[in-house]
Amino acid sequence: MEDMLPDQNDFHWMNDSEGCIYGYVPTIPEYIEALGQYTTAVHTVGGLITLAFLIFYCEHIIFTYRNTHTVYRRHINWIACFYPVGALMTSLALIVPRAHDACTAIKMIFFSLGARHFLDLTVVMFGCEKAMLARLKDAYIDYHVGILRCCL
Repeated sequence: MEDMLPDQNDFHWMNDSEGCIYGYVPTIPEYIEALGQYTTAVHTVGGLITLAFLIFYCEHIIFTYRNTHTVYRRHINWIACFYPVGALMTSLALIVPRAHDACTAIKMIFFSLGARHFLDLTVVMFGCEKAMLARLKDAYIDYHVGILRCCL
């Protein structure tokens, strides 16, 4: 088993061959230089996608406020803001590369809280946890879904 693992010197050689240093996060000028002529395009497209998600989220809040029961609103809005928050953190990490780790941590924490809101919403929709489990007790869920099943 040990002979299958590459030697530490191999990793050092691979990093040197690419000019990479493991764990090094570039500064903004280094990042802009590495992107070259694509810098403006990458930041513009990322910013436009983030802006579109934020606009759609604002529209979603208005729709939710007008058309859903008060009990569900908070949970639905938490679930719906996954995309805007993810896009915002990704855009921030594109603009400030050294903020990548902090942005990833914020996304992970936020998505974990959002998963909790999803579970809370399903429990609220069924009335209580026992009612939800009783209704889903004999349900069959096929986990072997084909790769293009969503398109068919």
